[in-house]
Formats: sequence, structure tokens, C-alpha cells
Amino acid sequence: MVDSFRGNSLYPVVTAVLLLSVTSCNVGKKYQRPNLADIEKNGRSWQLAEGNQVLRVVPDAVAGNWWQSLQDPQLNWLLAWAMYGNHDLKSAAARLLEAQANADASYSALLPEVNGTASAAHRALAAPLDDETEDVAQAGINGTWDLDLFGGNRQRRRAASANVEATAALQQQVYLDLSAEVARAYIQYRTAQHQKNLVLQNLGLQQETLKATLAQRQAGAISDFEVTRGQAQVNTTAAQLPQIERSAHAAINRLSVLTTLQPVELLTQLAPLAPIPVLPTVTVVSTPLNVISRRPDIQAAERRLAQTLALRNAAFAGYFPRVSLDAFWAVGHSSQSGNFLPWGATLNGLLPLLNFGAIEAQVDAADARHMQAYHTFQQTVLLALENVENSLTAYLTELQRKDILEEVMKSQAQAAIIARAQYEAGATTQLDLLVSERNKLDAENAYVQSAAAVAENMVLLYRALGEAWQQNPQVQTMATQPQSVAPSVSSQPAVVENATGTIEIQ
Repeated sequence: MVDSFRGNSLYPVVTAVLLLSVTSCNVGKKYQRPNLADIEKNGRSWQLAEGNQVLRVVPDAVAGNWWQSLQDPQLNWLLAWAMYGNHDLKSAAARLLEAQANADASYSALLPEVNGTASAAHRALAAPLDDETEDVAQAGINGTWDLDLFGGNRQRRRAASANVEATAALQQQVYLDLSAEVARAYIQYRTAQHQKNLVLQNLGLQQETLKATLAQRQAGAISDFEVTRGQAQVNTTAAQLPQIERSAHAAINRLSVLTTLQPVELLTQLAPLAPIPVLPTVTVVSTPLNVISRRPDIQAAERRLAQTLALRNAAFAGYFPRVSLDAFWAVGHSSQSGNFLPWGATLNGLLPLLNFGAIEAQVDAADARHMQAYHTFQQTVLLALENVENSLTAYLTELQRKDILEEVMKSQAQAAIIARAQYEAGATTQLDLLVSERNKLDAENAYVQSAAAVAENMVLLYRALGEAWQQNPQVQTMATQPQSVAPSVSSQPAVVENATGTIEIQ
């Protein structure tokens, strides 16, 4: 049987195809994943220090959906709606589908292309049979196969796969940013609630003082000056309410955009007073470069680097011959000659000889794009380091400030109690009471704002560390609509609790 195959006219074509397939190779440069440590030759530790101890971050200290550890059901509800309806996240998912489809198309270039053909003809025959006609019908298949001897198509396939991975990482970045923005807007709304509550409480006390002042004026014990001064204090405090309302509505509108829920619905669902979220403890013990390697923007930049090198190698393969195999087989019938079975196979080669520098220009352009991707990767790493450093510094310094403001708030609250008691006993002036109450309100507002800043800075630190998606490598938008009513939370006092997450110093 082997001898009969060797005698077949297809033998040299098949033999050549097999030999060429075995000897095929990849041309161009080999990709090596960059080592982040090379960017900082001596390594890098967190620049912020407590005493003589340097802060470091553990890569696996926190993972997954970090906001769930806050045990805030309304924040979880908002994030569920954001994952379900946010248009940026859906757009990112569509971009990933596009990249996957392009990768599938690039894979098809590695395989033979087969088409079906059919034809029918009625024609007059040439002399000496020009008085006769012939009917011919034929159906068959033909195929072509680019053997890709020098790997151009394989390199394009690698580039498409790297693009899928880069697009998936960018989708994770959208997820990361979305979760952080929802949490920040929620914190801002809760902060406005507490500020409003503080102002209303202090406004009530000041109005009571004003009533007492008016009574004293009617009795002739004091002049109009004390009444006017008390009224000015009340109006000054009340003037803070519109600004707080503006901040609350801005936060609601932001949440509406992020979750696609209507502002009126959000105002209804989030109306009960709830505490400002307190984030969990994070242990800090690793190097910055180990931490930021998980960031999706760095992973995307690294995959773009691999993609551009693969495309550069694909362009370089244009210098080498392209070899393809064409084959066809058909069955036909002629009214003159009866049935027939045409077939054929052709091995084609194409070698670029004169293209006036087109291939060289394409390679140079691909090299330039690869260098752009290289420097973009380097810059992305440095910016990530800066981002983490700044976020960590902002969190720790605000945490220190919050502790100080807490003591200030306690002192001012005690001073206000003493001033009111002395005023009612006639041992101090109205001015002393008004100043004391104003200082108390300022201290409470400063503390609430600092507590909110601590929470926001911690959210930004989680985002900088890439922590919102570590257990969600394949992010998908939620297919099931979340519940329409937010879970209830118990009302909380106006001033937030002292408990807060801390970063341990190792």
C-alpha cells in the first residue's frame, strides 16, 4: 500500500507539506516577563515610618470583596446594584467579549480554510462541433492552508491572547474603581447625615439659649446687644444646613450614576441615620513591589508589552517566504463526456523581493509600539508605587489626626457643659457660652469629617493595593437583579463611634 501511495501524484506534495510543517519555526525576539524588582534595583520599602519601624504590606492580608467585612448591609446592597446595572462595567465586559472574539478569529488563521463550490453552464462547442452544445454541472470543495512556516500567524495569535488578558485586567480595574467609588459616595452621604444631625442638635441648644436671652431682655436684665449676638449665632449655625444638603444630594446623585437607581429611591432607602463605615484591620509586612504586582493596571500594562512584542515578531516574519497549500476536489457531469472527478493540489511559495522598504517600515513601527508599551509599563509601576505610598500616608496621618480631634471634641463638649451650667447660674457671660457652643460644634464637625476621611482614605488604600477583586479573577456583571429594597440598619448617635481599623506596625 505504501508503494501505491508513493506512485500517486500527491506523494511529493504531501511529503513537502509534512517536511515544511516539521521544520517550521518562530522568528523574532523571545518574550521575557519583566521583573518588577529591576525597576527598583535596591528594593523599596514603604517610606512612611512610625518611630524606627518601617511599614510593609502583606500581599494576602486582605482579599476578596473587602467591603463585606464592614457588615454594612446597605453598602452591600448598593454594590450589588452597581455590579448589576453599572454601564461602565457592562461596557468593560463587552470589550472583553470583543477581544475574545478577535482571539478566536486569529486562531482560525492557523487552520485550513475550506469552501464549497458549485457551478452549472450551457455552452456551444468549438469547431468542428460548433453546431453542438454541452451542459456541464460541477460541485466540490476547495481549501487553502497557510503553513505558517515562520510563525507570523502564531505570533498574531499570541498577540490576540495577550490582548484578551490585558482587556480582562482592565475589566478588573473597572470593577475595582467602581467598588471604591460606590463606597466613597456612600461614606460621603453618611458623613453629610451626621453633620446635619450635629448641626440640628446644636441649633436646638442655641435656640433654647436665645429664648432664655429674650426672656432676660424682656425683664430688662440685659440689652439688645446680647439678643442680637445670640440670634447671629443661631443664624450662623443654620447657614451650615444648605451646604450639608448640597453635599448629601451630590453623594446621592453620584450613587445614582454608579448604581443606575433613581435618586428619589436612594434618598428613601438611605434615609435612616447609619454609622460611617469602619474598615477592617490591615497588617503591613511586605515590600511595595510584591503588593502592586497584583494591581490590574500593572497586569494590563505587562500584557500589552507581550502583545506588542508578538506583533513585532509577526511583522518581522514578513521578511520570510509564505508557503501555502491549495487543494480541490469535485464531482461533475457533462452532457458530452459523462461523469468526471477533477482534483488537484498545489504547493505555493511567496518570497518578497522588492517592496521598497514596506516590511522594514512595518517592523520599525512595531518596534516603536513595543518601546511605547515598555515605557508605559515602567511608568505604570512607578505611578502605582506613588499611589500606594500616598494612600498609605494619607490613611495613617488622618488616623492620627482623628485621634487628636477626638480628644478635642471631648474637651470642647465638657467645656460647653460647664459653660452652660455657669451661665444658668449667672457665673459667666452669654459670650462665653456662645463661644463654647460654637467651639463644640466646630470640634464635632471636624471629628466627623476626619472619621469620614479615614474611611475614604482606607477605601483608596484598598484600591491602590488592588484588593477589591483578588478572589474575583473572572468578573462578571450580576445576572440576577438585586432586591429592590435596601436592608434596614439601626439608627446611630450623631457622633460616630471611636472604633476604627488600624494598620499594625511590625
